[in-house]
Amino acid sequence: MQIGSTLQGLRKRQGRTLRDLAGITRIPHASLEQLEADAFSALPPPLYVEGFIRAYCEALGEDPSGPLLAYQRHVIAEERTKAPVSAPPTLFDKAHEWTADRLSLAHGVLLAVASLAFIVALIGALGTEPVEEMAATEEAPLNSGDVISSAAPGE
Repeated sequence: MQIGSTLQGLRKRQGRTLRDLAGITRIPHASLEQLEADAFSALPPPLYVEGFIRAYCEALGEDPSGPLLAYQRHVIAEERTKAPVSAPPTLFDKAHEWTADRLSLAHGVLLAVASLAFIVALIGALGTEPVEEMAATEEAPLNSGDVISSAAPGE
């Protein structure tokens, strides 16, 4: 069903002009022309167009249900043919988006920390001598009553 041609036919049967309808409905003349031409993309959003169709029919004393139903079917068909709009990425999606560069950086940092921990543990293990070896290298073991002086031996 061509909505615009149906409306135009209703108007012409009553001998009315678009200028007459524009004055009665207060819909701009250009919008009425676009409505009769089925140029819905040039008109305001569908809610307004439905109001235009209702006012147009009521100004002519006609039932708007047929043209309104046809327009609503047109709008639904248009919505189905549009490409689906994907949702923008959320903060959660972005936080879990690991690229190869980020993974390489993470592996590098992990390797550096593990190497540093290994070196610190190795140095710590080499710096401690067993107690028996230390006792063998000293001249005489200290007794509980011995005094330690800071003077060099032989002074």
